[in-house]
Amino acid sequence: AAAKKNKRTDNVVCVNIQGLQFKRPIENGDVVDIESFVAHVGTTSITVVGRIHCSRYGDQSILETAVTFVTVDDKGKPTPHHKAMERLEDPELQAYWDRFESYKKSR
Repeated sequence: AAAKKNKRTDNVVCVNIQGLQFKRPIENGDVVDIESFVAHVGTTSITVVGRIHCSRYGDQSILETAVTFVTVDDKGKPTPHHKAMERLEDPELQAYWDRFESYKKSR
């Protein structure tokens, strides 16, 4: 999702994976679906939320995490990506946006 938003893969690096904790077990032979979406875009960062679903638990996700990527220049220094993102209409997605905005301000 971050590479799609950035439209490049060679200058995006992972800088943070927030608490990766499974809410329910996955058994041998289970089929899982992984979804990801951009939840926040900063000047140099793109934060993606990933969710894993297992068919035996229905629509409830069994893992949810946020991964922040930063675009870098040829020397590995953060550089603006010049990508924009509109505030989201979906209330659940908007809650992610708000969470990352407040986290960014508290740093």
